[in-house]
Amino acid sequence: NMELARAVSAHVRASHRLWAVGLDGYMEPSTFAEHPDVVSTGGVVIATREGTCRYREVWKTYDYFLVHPALKGLVAGIEVLTDWPTYPHKPVRRPGVPRGPHPLVLHEHQVWC
Repeated sequence: NMELARAVSAHVRASHRLWAVGLDGYMEPSTFAEHPDVVSTGGVVIATREGTCRYREVWKTYDYFLVHPALKGLVAGIEVLTDWPTYPHKPVRRPGVPRGPHPLVLHEHQVWC
């Protein structure tokens, strides 16, 4: 998980664009946000108060976004799609973003650790 924080942080620091990263951090948002590499990005972690992943019998918040500081005001919050038929994770999204395929993706990268 700490490797994920390092990889995401290195990727966004190398970007010269605004960025938003959705991730399954498999750690609480506060733990991710306090990682020194994440702090160095200046990014803001935006998470729900609801759990997003069922771990044993407890719902944990492991799915959230890290966004460029300039986007903080535009991403006021996220919501959990509780009725989505997935297990153990439930997807999260920005309120108002339609479900299903998005018609335009401007820039997307996958980072694997």
